[in-house]
Amino acid sequence: MNPSTGMQGSRRRIAGLALLLIAGGAWVALAGDPPAPPAPVVRVVVDYGDGVEVHFKNIPWRSGMTGRDAMNEAAGRRRGIKFETRSFGDQGELLQQIDDLRNESGSKGRDWLLWVNGEFAKMSFSKYELRPGDELCWRFTDEPPTKFTK
Repeated sequence: MNPSTGMQGSRRRIAGLALLLIAGGAWVALAGDPPAPPAPVVRVVVDYGDGVEVHFKNIPWRSGMTGRDAMNEAAGRRRGIKFETRSFGDQGELLQQIDDLRNESGSKGRDWLLWVNGEFAKMSFSKYELRPGDELCWRFTDEPPTKFTK
């Protein structure tokens, strides 16, 4: 047997064994524990009423989180919003302004109205306790709330 052929055969066996080990390791990694479920989140959508919307996706949800907490998270994002509220004591807060758009509260004025999961909110966002997957949608509009309800 040629010594150089024997060396090449050994190298081939070592390379083959290395490939087998790599492939086996990849299979073990794929067949291992299933990936953890995604962390629960909520979303905030701001519809400025002029065709522009801003979506804040993947806001981390936590137990006891309110709509106010989600708004604070949206405000803290790199391209976050600014908002102002007015307190009504035990009834909660009323959203007065998002960015440069303030409630007009006139007979033909536009106001910030809130929908949660497609349903018009019947309580203050600061009192509304969120569940994982909830979506808050603020619309600056003069339309009646029923126009947007699913």
